[in-house]
Amino acid sequence: AGYCLGGCSSRQHRTADGRVSVSVEKRFSVASGPVRHRAFPGLTRLGDGTLLVLYREGNNHWKTDDSVVKVTHSSDEGTTWSEPETILQEPGWGAGAHHGPLQLPDGRVLAPAQCVRHVEKGQRGNLEFRVFNLRSDDRGRTWTRREIGPQTGWVWQNQYGRLVEIDG
Repeated sequence: AGYCLGGCSSRQHRTADGRVSVSVEKRFSVASGPVRHRAFPGLTRLGDGTLLVLYREGNNHWKTDDSVVKVTHSSDEGTTWSEPETILQEPGWGAGAHHGPLQLPDGRVLAPAQCVRHVEKGQRGNLEFRVFNLRSDDRGRTWTRREIGPQTGWVWQNQYGRLVEIDG
């Protein structure tokens, strides 16, 4: 038995009586295999049309400190996907990237990520946090990371929402 992380493309339209109707056009599986907790996918379409997905994979939902961030690509609108590769793994920590990456105009791809571990006394009860900026200079094929947290005095650190590029 196995589990998969999947999605679908859909179309939304308004019916004659004013209701919104959503129809699924295509279903796809991004990752599958033995029973694992695969969750928190973030998808973006790169400038060349490639679909890029980052997601978290672990034994469970944040109960043990063993999860990793994986990446996979599709160049055929989600029909097939590359073999997922681990891009963030810290021994003794659980890693996750809850939201999709952003491609900058110069082609670089950025994605926020975090690591969490259970300790006796941490920044927030029994948890400690680390925050990272993941970066790819080759359209998501290889990745580097820079640790940007935790920030002093914070009791909860996680990223929610999409990255947005601003001037300045």
